[in-house]
Amino acid sequence: MSKEERSKYTKYETTKGVVECVSYAKVWGETAKDKSEYLTDLHTKYYNEIGKKYGLERGIQYHELTEEEKRERRHKSKVLLEAERQAKQAIAEAEKLKAEIEAETSVVAQQKEEAQKDLKTAQSGFLAKIFSLASIRKKRQLSSRNRMSLVSRKPLAVSSKLLD
Repeated sequence: MSKEERSKYTKYETTKGVVECVSYAKVWGETAKDKSEYLTDLHTKYYNEIGKKYGLERGIQYHELTEEEKRERRHKSKVLLEAERQAKQAIAEAEKLKAEIEAETSVVAQQKEEAQKDLKTAQSGFLAKIFSLASIRKKRQLSSRNRMSLVSRKPLAVSSKLLD
């Protein structure tokens, strides 16, 4: 190993000899900020070397997320996760039912429109029959009046001829 790599190891003396151990604080950094910077650089290098090659996207840094996205990334208990899963499932089922109801509503609306068209057609046909019957009755009444007037005119016509 190089001296630089060996400097990352801490040596402890034990009864059996010297044991070399890795000091992760020296690798990743002593403070939380140093660790964060190290991991950010590690992710960026990984993305540049491998991620781009396979069409992967670079993850968004935590401080760049919105408050809602940050809330999604916080640790959640099993009970909370199960409640969220059930809520999402209920929402999905409700949306499915809503879609079914909307589809049924559109079918019913189409049937209503067809029924209204049929009703209008039937009404117009019924009215046409009523008016045709009424006109036939009027014709009959007129023809019967004409007959009556003809019958009543004949004697008048005859009497007028007699007077002449």
